[in-house]
Amino acid sequence: AAHASVSQNIHRPVWKERALLSKSTWSGGLEGMQYYATVSEEGADMDNIMWLAPNNISDADEGREPGPVGLVGSGKAVGGVVSKVVGVTDSPSNLGIQLQRVVSRCRAEFFYVSYGDTALDDVEVSLGNVGKSTGSPVADDDWDETETAVNAFTLVHHDLNVCTNSAQYVMVLDIINNLLLYSEPTQKARTDKYLRMRYQFMLEIDALEDHRKRIISLQNQLRQLVCEQRKKEKTIYMKTWDKDTKPQEKDRLEMEAQEIKDKMHVMNEDLDMMIRCYKETQMSSSQRQSSLRGQSEGAKLRRRGEICFSKAAWRLTEVDGQLGIADINISNFIFTRTSKSDDSVENLLEMGYVSMRNLLPNQRYENVLTPTELKRDMPVDRQRTVRIYSRERARVGGISVKDHFEINVAPLTICITALFYKKMMTFAFPEKDAETFDDDFETEKTKKKNKKSKNASFYVECPSVEKDDVEKMKERAERNKLFIYIKIPEVPIKVSYKGEKEKNQILDVADFQLQVPTIEYHNVTWTWLDLLLAVKSKTKDSLVTQAIKQKFLRSNKTSGKEEQAPPGDEEKARMLLGSSSVLGSAKPTRRFLPRL
Repeated sequence: AAHASVSQNIHRPVWKERALLSKSTWSGGLEGMQYYATVSEEGADMDNIMWLAPNNISDADEGREPGPVGLVGSGKAVGGVVSKVVGVTDSPSNLGIQLQRVVSRCRAEFFYVSYGDTALDDVEVSLGNVGKSTGSPVADDDWDETETAVNAFTLVHHDLNVCTNSAQYVMVLDIINNLLLYSEPTQKARTDKYLRMRYQFMLEIDALEDHRKRIISLQNQLRQLVCEQRKKEKTIYMKTWDKDTKPQEKDRLEMEAQEIKDKMHVMNEDLDMMIRCYKETQMSSSQRQSSLRGQSEGAKLRRRGEICFSKAAWRLTEVDGQLGIADINISNFIFTRTSKSDDSVENLLEMGYVSMRNLLPNQRYENVLTPTELKRDMPVDRQRTVRIYSRERARVGGISVKDHFEINVAPLTICITALFYKKMMTFAFPEKDAETFDDDFETEKTKKKNKKSKNASFYVECPSVEKDDVEKMKERAERNKLFIYIKIPEVPIKVSYKGEKEKNQILDVADFQLQVPTIEYHNVTWTWLDLLLAVKSKTKDSLVTQAIKQKFLRSNKTSGKEEQAPPGDEEKARMLLGSSSVLGSAKPTRRFLPRL
């Protein structure tokens, strides 16, 4: 970022789960922000990545750079490669790994609210200084006010111009999930232990003095461990400079030091929970107790994360990072993740408008995806083309458990070719061969129906890399997901599809009105690829059934019109004069063939 600003505010402590916690907020802004990434995975040669020059970061004019680089290079545009040399060179390793600009200059804002990260003594000192300077001390009534105290993080982008290949897209998702929106999964164990200790204090409310003695004893033990740790570190330091020290002795000392650190960590957590429970038990305000008495002891919200942006233009490229596959335009995007104390997670993704354009050469359809119907009287901020909701339980055996997974889609117009479909599948799942997606899925379905042994054939094959059994099990667990319930409500889609062959086939349709039925699955263990192929298979079956039905209906209507003969003279007279004028006439004969 060319310019960055970060500010911190310390607020009055708040009550959360019968505990007094500190509250601090962080807010910041980034101007002229850019994202860079390598074009491909470079393995262990990460130290050879080139450093960005100040002119690539600073908020300078957008004119071209001097010299040949500025003449034939990409300048400051998205997708441009940062390099010191233009063209082929004899020693590319000396120049470092090139970087590609995956997001051009943009503006971002972030907000973070945290509770319990600051010592209460420091907060009291700061609040006391504020009270002295303003002349308005903190009133007693202000401490009785409660609020929903939950750690929250929000990242806001306004306009984004993105260009990524498949590897860069996976990298962005990894940063979002494992850095920005990461939450520690061991919170449930800590919460259960804390609740057990709190109930124990409530049962022994008459023995607060005994609890206080236990806290003092634990503090003394912790101080003793700290002294032992410092002594051990000093011994290790002296042995490091002693030439007569054996490596085995040094390793033994380091192992002992690590054991002391682990004991200190566990004891520190226990001491923190005991002090919190001791302070809570001392509360005597009837108003505070009555307000907390009716709260349920279920899962509590502990973290909330949001990522949103107004508009984004995203170009999907080939592996080289230059040849385009598709252009995607997204507006009013918001992704929300909420984590609870029982390690359950709720995810909600909403997109106001989505459109996709095909960039492959010699394709019949250019506009691949566009919404067909949006209510005109609906407010713009409430229009949603795509909504995805997911509720996850705590992992079981390392496998993610999706308790509820639902996709809501507005009526869409889809125009796609077989080549574009394979390119997009390769982009989303680069580890698989796009030519064998459907065949592999049908084979796995057949194996599941016919298998009698406990053969886990639904697992995705691991890449041919030397890994031990633990790594293989871990990779399988991370890749597979247990879906308890999946639902995709009914939606009308206007479909146009062209296969690879020039001759029209039964699936080659143009402006076909497809009514996708409600799709539901229960208790299935799939990867994301398996879910996508299962939905595609059901949609394909509906398309074939409805296409054949419409063709038969169209042919029946056409044949009915051809078989209907023109009315005779007597029938014309009956239509003009009425049935009473032609009572004596014979019954008209119907012609089954048209007149020549």
